Amino acid sequence: TCTKEKWAEIIHSLRAHYSGSIVCVGAATEMNLVPELRDLVETVSEVKEATISRAKYPLVNLVGQTKLSDLFGILLKADLLIGCDSVALH
Repeated sequence: TCTKEKWAEIIHSLRAHYSGSIVCVGAATEMNLVPELRDLVETVSEVKEATISRAKYPLVNLVGQTKLSDLFGILLKADLLIGCDSVALH
């Protein structure tokens, strides 16, 4: 698995090179991770002296709010999937 810091780097890079929303999904037990990621992404952006608008490229938090069946619709609309080796990917 990736550390929170590595995920922040990935999110920062996606925001710097691509447009669109970044959607986070996961189990209810992971709900605290997205606010932490938001803070880490801002720190990474500051360190890299890059200003990337949150409003333009939002980090959408659906963690703990979706069922497995909801993921099909989310993934159908996605241009890219980056994730850990989890049940959702299988």
